[in-house]
Amino acid sequence: MEQISGYSVIIAKASVKQITTKPFFGEAHVKFGQCQVLWGYFFQVGGILAAKYSHRLEAFGPAFMGARGGPGAVEKYCSLYGAQLISQFPLGTMTFSDYVISEYLRRINCTDDPTTYLIQHSTEKFPPENCQKLAREYAMQGAVIGATHPEIIRDMYARTPTAVSEKHWQDARRAGLNIPERQDTMSYQETEEMEDQEFMEYCRTCCPTLYSALQC
Repeated sequence: MEQISGYSVIIAKASVKQITTKPFFGEAHVKFGQCQVLWGYFFQVGGILAAKYSHRLEAFGPAFMGARGGPGAVEKYCSLYGAQLISQFPLGTMTFSDYVISEYLRRINCTDDPTTYLIQHSTEKFPPENCQKLAREYAMQGAVIGATHPEIIRDMYARTPTAVSEKHWQDARRAGLNIPERQDTMSYQETEEMEDQEFMEYCRTCCPTLYSALQC
């Protein structure tokens, strides 16, 4: 099998590099509001792609997450971790953005209201390497949910007509993220096709054996 890092690692690195500010004085940084939008997107991508390839996890795991193991290891991991996430969060009422800010607050042991926290901290500087690490983690969390409960990912997508909530999108713009004023509304199928095209192009170029397996 090809030795690869995984699609989520590659795009996380490229995405964070694109939004990183490198001042003449001081350390490179991204803004927390930018992180929030990016993390929600990565959770969404992981969920949508894993839902599509839920019956080909042995190939999808290493191609998307860099996950490796014996026969059935990826499927077992997704099943166990997915059940854990479902028990911890009310995914039946959440959007992708709701999830990542709630998970982040849980991670830092903060009990603040998620929306209030985001407004108060959206312009704060955040280390790029931490943003990148969490982007990969949220991609993986989305993937384990998509692999085991694709209907949850579809429902989360349907709760808002856009990739992230309009409020979070505008918060990200105010935080300095270079994104359009409005998001284009896309159906789940259109988004799946767009993300899959990019993912499969990566697989075709970087891991042709897995590319062939995903097409079977």
